[in-house]
Amino acid sequence: AKCSNWWRLNLLRLFVGFTGGPENANHVYRIEMRVREAVAQLIAEAAQKDVVLFGHGVMNYLLAKELVRTGWTGVPKFVKHWDMLVLTKNA
Repeated sequence: AKCSNWWRLNLLRLFVGFTGGPENANHVYRIEMRVREAVAQLIAEAAQKDVVLFGHGVMNYLLAKELVRTGWTGVPKFVKHWDMLVLTKNA
C-alpha cells in the first residue's frame, strides 16, 4: 500500500518546528538565516572550485531553492534516498 503525502507534510512541520504559536515565526526566521548563511558559504567556495554538498532532503531542497533564487540553474526538488540534485553556477 502506498502512503499518502501526509507523512511528508508532518515531517516538514516537525522540521520547521511549526506549532502555530508566536514562537513559530522566530523558528522559521532562524532556519531561513541558516539557509542564507550556508548558501553564501557555498557560493564563496564555488567561486574558487567545484563544490559537492551532502545533506538531508529538506535542507538540500531549501538550499537549492535559495541558490536558484540567487541565479544558479537547476530545478529544486525533493529527492529520494540516495538521489542527487545538480545545480550549476551561472558565469
